[in-house]
Amino acid sequence: MLISRKEKENLVIQLAYEGKTTREIAKQVHISLRDIGSIIRKVTEGDDAFIEKEKQNKDTEEKEKEKQERLKFLSSHVQSFQMFKDRKPHEDVDIGFDLDTDTFLYYYEDYLRLLKMGWLVGIYNDLKNDFPIFFCLYKRIKKGGLE
Repeated sequence: MLISRKEKENLVIQLAYEGKTTREIAKQVHISLRDIGSIIRKVTEGDDAFIEKEKQNKDTEEKEKEKQERLKFLSSHVQSFQMFKDRKPHEDVDIGFDLDTDTFLYYYEDYLRLLKMGWLVGIYNDLKNDFPIFFCLYKRIKKGGLE
């Protein structure tokens, strides 16, 4: 279904006010970055808040690209720390670096120690095979309100 030029302009404006970047808008609406800039300038003449938001979006994108470039040259150990910090799923960290289980656990335990959560690693290491029993006991305590 084809949409009119006016509908495209309205969609660009709507997406811009939702905080989408110019590149994100271009992908969704299928128009050039130059045309998007023209539409936004036409609507936001003098709207400094909008212009500042667009500038912040660009700065954030650039900083993320720079961070990714720097990470490429660091060890898998450091890169995994960044992924843990960014709350990436553990399986993504494991798959991303093709880690064996022992190495992954070593990296994650090391990361938790840095967060001053080494006590959690200690509990896990103490429990190892008894962890399911401990977890069941924990759930019963919590259900019973004995926390």
